[in-house]
Amino acid sequence: MLNELKNRKQLVAILCGILLLLACLSLFFLYSSYRKETFQRAYRNQSIYEQLNSLMNTTQYAEEIKNAGYDVDTVGLKLNNRIDSLQSKGNPSVTISVPSKNGFELSIHLKGEDVVQLQFNKEMELTSCVYYKDGNYLYNEEIEEKFRNKYTKIGIDAVKSVLKDIYSQMS
Repeated sequence: MLNELKNRKQLVAILCGILLLLACLSLFFLYSSYRKETFQRAYRNQSIYEQLNSLMNTTQYAEEIKNAGYDVDTVGLKLNNRIDSLQSKGNPSVTISVPSKNGFELSIHLKGEDVVQLQFNKEMELTSCVYYKDGNYLYNEEIEEKFRNKYTKIGIDAVKSVLKDIYSQMS
């Protein structure tokens, strides 16, 4: 009888162990599935900043970005464990820098050496605009508002286009 009780306790302990192992495996697969779709959820429900953040501050989507036809710097990917920048396909070319906790930056490459750099906060408000033209820098208020608005629209449209291309590739 004592022997039978020991066997029963061992059986219960083994069954509990198996159930615990199955529960852990289930949670692992659910979490992996949840993490895998971080960018897709952000694309459907969140701001441009959140979309860029979930896409670029990880190495998880590097292959999908390559498959969508965008270059990924493998050195930056390995050193920083993130995608440092994305280059749009349109003209003018727009470089999207990896988002930081304060926002993100765009560089619009115009003809020749001319470049417009735009900085946005998390709420997509323009916080800084620098225009490098013919070896001279123009800052914020030195740039006419209509040009700031024009370059802001060009930059945001390029970001939306890149995000749409990558999301379409994943779907």
